[in-house]
Amino acid sequence: MASAKRTSGRFVVVRDHHAHDPNSGLASSKLAKLDIKNNAMSTNLTPRELLFDAKTKFGSIPVDMAGSLDALNRMIYRTRTKNASDVNNANMIDPIFTGEMRETNDLDLEGAQQKAIKDSFPSINEHFCLFHVTQAWRRKLEKLGIYRDTFFGKELYEFWTLLKSMPFVPLADVGKTFEEVVNLLPIMKTPKQKQFEEYLRTYYFGPRPNLSFPPQLWNVVESSIRHLPRTNNSVEASHRNLDVSKTDGVFFKYFFF
Repeated sequence: MASAKRTSGRFVVVRDHHAHDPNSGLASSKLAKLDIKNNAMSTNLTPRELLFDAKTKFGSIPVDMAGSLDALNRMIYRTRTKNASDVNNANMIDPIFTGEMRETNDLDLEGAQQKAIKDSFPSINEHFCLFHVTQAWRRKLEKLGIYRDTFFGKELYEFWTLLKSMPFVPLADVGKTFEEVVNLLPIMKTPKQKQFEEYLRTYYFGPRPNLSFPPQLWNVVESSIRHLPRTNNSVEASHRNLDVSKTDGVFFKYFFF
């Protein structure tokens, strides 16, 4: 087995290969990189979709060898026309933003934050972070003092396990599936269990009009099919990188597609 390290974007072998062709992986990585570049020029797929397709075709290892995620994203950006319409729209005196935005809040999902973002960027499609949606449910359970009842072997374990899967249910089936999940609650519900069910119905599931956080804002079926992020981890990572660049005295202009 060989070992190697990456230096300035290149892999340098630090221990000899044994029992296989030392260049067997390099050709695949170069083909994968070329395929990504060609698809970037000929399609409108997002970088995430381009990398997913390349991994499906060549495997994960050749794509990982082709370069870091940041390097491949830069290659995709350079390959495409620099006068992209969404960049020009964002750079206008009165910017026009389109696309999708992931929202989150460390305390809970806030309606005021949602309204402020929608008022400022009316053309975007809103979508909440999957992690923070389920975190909001968990914190409600903790506030009611019944989160320990969701542990393995406890009476709410099956209910809680399936409730966390609700974002992966097709939108048309969310209402019916939620009722089936609620039926897993004890027949004789405690007052706190009733409060949690009412909380879910009031803000997330209904049936009632004008939900604060309707299923279409946190359902991830379409995101999964389109290979889009289900959480805002990538956004938080970009924020951390920006903070580091500010600390180092270096400033970058970020473009997101």
